Amino acid sequence: MYEVVGAEHYHRSRLGVYKVLFRARIPGDVRHVYLVSELSSYYIGRHELAVNDGVGEIVLDLLPGTYPYFFGDERMRYWPDEDVATKTKVRHWGITYEASVARVPPDDFLVGDPLDYFLHNEGDPRFLSHFAGYVAVRAVAHSSIADARLEVLGCGERTYPMRKYPLDSRLTIFEGIVPCDSVSGYVFRVRSADGEEAFFGEGGAGDDTPIRPMHRPSNVKWFHGALYYQIFVDSFASSTQELPPRHGREVRLGGDLLGIVEELGHIESLGAEVLYLTPIYVAPSYHRYDVIDHKRVDPYLGGDEAFRALITKAHERGIRVVIDLVAHHVSPCSTFFVDALRRWRKSEYWGWFRFLVDDLSEVDPRDLGALWSFINGGCRELPREIRGRDSFYEGFFNLWIMPKLDYGNEGVREYVCDVVRHWLGLGVDGVRVDVALGIPDEGLERIWECVKEAREDAAVIIEVSRGVPHHRYGYTADGAMNYDLMFAVRRFIGGSITAREFVDRVASLNARIPLPSVHAMYNLLDSHDTDRAITALGGVEEYMRALTILFALPGSPALYYGDEVGMGGGGIPYCRETMVWDEGRWNKDIFRHVKFLAYLRRRFRSLRLGYAVLEPVNEGTVAIHRYLPEEEFLAIVPRPGWEFSYELEGRYSRVAGGEVSGAVYRSEPLLLFRTLSS
Repeated sequence: MYEVVGAEHYHRSRLGVYKVLFRARIPGDVRHVYLVSELSSYYIGRHELAVNDGVGEIVLDLLPGTYPYFFGDERMRYWPDEDVATKTKVRHWGITYEASVARVPPDDFLVGDPLDYFLHNEGDPRFLSHFAGYVAVRAVAHSSIADARLEVLGCGERTYPMRKYPLDSRLTIFEGIVPCDSVSGYVFRVRSADGEEAFFGEGGAGDDTPIRPMHRPSNVKWFHGALYYQIFVDSFASSTQELPPRHGREVRLGGDLLGIVEELGHIESLGAEVLYLTPIYVAPSYHRYDVIDHKRVDPYLGGDEAFRALITKAHERGIRVVIDLVAHHVSPCSTFFVDALRRWRKSEYWGWFRFLVDDLSEVDPRDLGALWSFINGGCRELPREIRGRDSFYEGFFNLWIMPKLDYGNEGVREYVCDVVRHWLGLGVDGVRVDVALGIPDEGLERIWECVKEAREDAAVIIEVSRGVPHHRYGYTADGAMNYDLMFAVRRFIGGSITAREFVDRVASLNARIPLPSVHAMYNLLDSHDTDRAITALGGVEEYMRALTILFALPGSPALYYGDEVGMGGGGIPYCRETMVWDEGRWNKDIFRHVKFLAYLRRRFRSLRLGYAVLEPVNEGTVAIHRYLPEEEFLAIVPRPGWEFSYELEGRYSRVAGGEVSGAVYRSEPLLLFRTLSS
């Protein structure tokens, strides 16, 4: 069941976040139970219920909204909340789940004056944030509120309109953008559907006392709007050999770090500013997410010396380096797990893991023997005897090869911090936290603190496969892998959603994320965990249109190695095929297009850092306006096969040269800019 058990209030009368209790009856063979929802990308780990006498409970602070959810245990067995009648189907990564629905607040709360449910917290960066010379002010309101405006003190004491984005069938997000960073106060003026107007100020509804900003301005960092280039290290390049094709094999091909050094010129020529490397640690597998030693570069990659050379050479070219921080799990061959398995409760590392038995005598001797055989063999090939069988410890996706770390243990938190300090000390510019969706917020907060203590401008990007807005940016991360956006772009270009639906999804997504983090999002069309974008989208022209949209939106666009030359492929391991270095096999149209888009983001500051307003032009065409106080960039992008007519307000310049104004009619993307008066 779920129950709203309270709510925060600001200045005594203004409504804040709701406190929501989730409760589950626990089956007898379950040790750990989790709330599984979009909040956790439909994965276990972020929200664990406290269990007492067969009942698990957790209280979360939630913004108003609709939350499908279910419960799951350590073996990834899922069940809906039978005490909640409203159910829905949720599909994620090709799997369909039955979920219960939590409506926060419940419908019977939303009675009386709609302004009683108007929510704004000036101390929360989701509601008030500064970035690049402008301020975003947001509020969540009942859908019966027809209109809202901001009356601003400072910045010329003007009134600014607020745009309206749907949150769910009952609730709306209002967002006002003030092109000035010296806002000293503001009041909302709201209008109901029947035309009545009222103020909403510091004291809430009916009060016109200005609300005073509490959140400090955010400085622009190098990772805001930067172009990433992701490399799956084993498949990219070798300094000693020509890499063989993968052909669906999950084996080591031999890519190494000096091979990347040799190809830095190619990466620089694309305009890429940041390298994101999949794991480089000592590990038995080709992907290296089953880490044995977090502080040592795998000798097969060239060891620590090759990594130092890569850092040095990349920095000489002005390219930053972000590494994968595998913080959720380790290999059974890690020193810590081996010691815990051998010495059990006498080991100082026993509490680092989630063992599901109280004593090893409870484990089937055949399973234990097979595990030791696996460990003694270097954790390279899991014995047949235990394939498909449940392990006696909690692991990533219930796998024997990746025991999960327990962030309730102080030793784990400090170890991961020590790993962070080690790599930042070697010159790394940031980390991408692997499986962050399965790490509790307390663990992510500690990682964030350790990164920022070591180097304030280092980037922290978390892996989130769904529900990007539901994380605490500025406290646990700078940004996230923006799979929500990836799915939206793919579906729009593929024709499964209209331009209106695409605009609503993207606008609502960005309106729930602090403005600095909108620009720090790792915006991708594919990755080492997905099918290649060109394959998913069905063709070259579809892929190029998707790229244009990605580069026109706020955030940090990301290329996966080989995207720039037209590499295709299905899911794992086909998306990890060997990089194509034969230029005769490159799609030169894509290659030139990528370089052109990267050039535009360097040339136009509004395209890199400006706030965004999206509008549907017709069912298959979207317009993306990017603004800074001094400049506007406009991208109008139709799906392949669509034409559009658009009336320009004022005179623009084409990025390819020449001016244009009035009505335009085209079937190709149109990219324009103009200078604005301050």
